[in-house]
Amino acid sequence: MNIFDQAPEFIELDNRKNRTQNTVTSESMYNKLEVSWPEWLIKDGTVLDLGSCLGAAGHYALTYGATHYTGVEIQQTYYNNSSFALSKYWPSDKFTLANESLEDFLDRAIANNVQYDHVLVAGVLYAFINFMSVLEKITKVARKSVVIDTLWIPKEPINNNGIIIIKPKIHINYADGDQAFAGWASAFNIRAADIIMQNNYFYRTEDRLVPRLVNGITDVYSDSVVDNGGMKRFAAKYIVRYYRKDVKTPSLQDQIKTADQSALVPFQTAFEVIADATEKSWKFDGAVADRFQQEATQHIPDYKRVIDMCLDIADSVIRPELKETAPIIDFGSALGFTVDKFISNGYTNTWGLDNSPEMIAKSLHPSKIILGDKLPDEKYSMILVNWTLHFIVDKVGYMQDFYNKLNLGGTLVLSDKTIQSQVVKELYYQFKLDNGVDPKYIKEKEDSLVRIMKSMPVEWYVDQLRNVGFTRIEIINSRYGFVTFMCRKA
Repeated sequence: MNIFDQAPEFIELDNRKNRTQNTVTSESMYNKLEVSWPEWLIKDGTVLDLGSCLGAAGHYALTYGATHYTGVEIQQTYYNNSSFALSKYWPSDKFTLANESLEDFLDRAIANNVQYDHVLVAGVLYAFINFMSVLEKITKVARKSVVIDTLWIPKEPINNNGIIIIKPKIHINYADGDQAFAGWASAFNIRAADIIMQNNYFYRTEDRLVPRLVNGITDVYSDSVVDNGGMKRFAAKYIVRYYRKDVKTPSLQDQIKTADQSALVPFQTAFEVIADATEKSWKFDGAVADRFQQEATQHIPDYKRVIDMCLDIADSVIRPELKETAPIIDFGSALGFTVDKFISNGYTNTWGLDNSPEMIAKSLHPSKIILGDKLPDEKYSMILVNWTLHFIVDKVGYMQDFYNKLNLGGTLVLSDKTIQSQVVKELYYQFKLDNGVDPKYIKEKEDSLVRIMKSMPVEWYVDQLRNVGFTRIEIINSRYGFVTFMCRKA
């Protein structure tokens, strides 16, 4: 059920419904809030919406368990309409609205030491040339998370630099009518946002958040979407979420002020592009291939048990007479341990897929492993995706592909590392220590996976698997945040 179908004021009073791109409808509004402020995040928390417009985020947040909503909106008409709409559905003690600028509101909140569990700043940051200052103020009033929804730069660079541009005539909606304000404003890529937020104690542990597509509306959040003119284009906007962490990425000024000797580099390299030590990313190269099985058993709870469970499931869902012919594929097959297990037990039409030539070269069955990132256009009785999807940005797209390529009655087994609470994270670290992993290596590996591993909460997986078409989803194993789902295609 879409809550805005039962509360139409939040859409009908919004003049953005008349836009030709990024049009506001009950569906598009719900889809954006669904990924920005999911119930598991905001339930029992206080929320702040900067640039609150009609207050739709407030109605959504309160419906899904937030204890209090605060909206800040500078335009009088939006403020008046949001007050009217929210008052129709919620008592006055559940929400607060402020008709003032974001900066004035944030300055006052900081001065009075007022904080909110979760902050959403959507569709307004690009109105500021000094957006870095605004973001710094936001991090001071956010207790747990910050969600940014803003304009991307026109073309994302292929390198890993933070890019910021100041450009003229960026538009923002005018509340009274079908016009917009235009003026100098800013745009920045996700890497720039990461750097700024990390310097203020907030870290991104997830992919960018992409709302579900709405038929008939030009999508602005997905890559390579065909627009109304028939052209493919890069995403015009993005949504990212950050979580507070008690460490910060130091700026160059921080290094100078603290005289940190570890930050010193030789003069001859001082003017080169120097990679920060935290930028050393995990890669599935030859060195990792050489030690992969040891890595897997030492770092993945129930590694062998889950593979054995996959074989048990195959024995249960595939008829004995089809054992040698049923097409099975292991997505992210690494050294072929799972493929070998299946072939050794009579499932001779089992294949693997991996995008690392080094892994394939050292696989137990290199002739049975396909080099690539996408499943071949075949139909499968069983698809195994163990400890791989958490490295992929477009998880939902891959889930949809898995569903589409399963036969009716087919089975998907998906294992991933999900977001861990601090308690579970500590238990997981102890698990690695008990397996003989050196504490220094644990820290080095964690740092190398900061932006490589894209973990999501358990509830997110269940919701997205259901959205792509799976009607039967079961958790068949879970330990220290590593969760295995079994999904059947009816």
